[in-house]
Amino acid sequence: MKMEPAPAVPVYGIVADKDVDVPMRDGARLKADVFRPDTAGRFPAIMNLGPYQKDKLWIPPDTLEEKPSPLMNWETVNPQWWVPRGYAAVRVDGRAASNSPGRRNPCPPAPSNVPGWSQGPHRPTS
Repeated sequence: MKMEPAPAVPVYGIVADKDVDVPMRDGARLKADVFRPDTAGRFPAIMNLGPYQKDKLWIPPDTLEEKPSPLMNWETVNPQWWVPRGYAAVRVDGRAASNSPGRRNPCPPAPSNVPGWSQGPHRPTS
């Protein structure tokens, strides 16, 4: 039986764009941190939108199975695992969280347009 070698998986460096404006339909601008591969191109994005302050220091517990890194945050994906594998990691502060202005509303009347923004012309490019 002939075995073919596994295809090489590209490994990318990480570019971090901090406090990127995410325009909402009502004129508000949420703040996002975008961690992306260090090369030009389009990459699938894993997005977190929440009230937990994307910039707040999180000290992982000693029992964490994953090796801690300075880019880790509470209940968000770890950019140091995903970005080198060809994904972008996007963390968005919801309204009134950390650097995003506004009043917090846990049950907004309309869906967020953040996912659409990540695919549009306002997304960070290299």
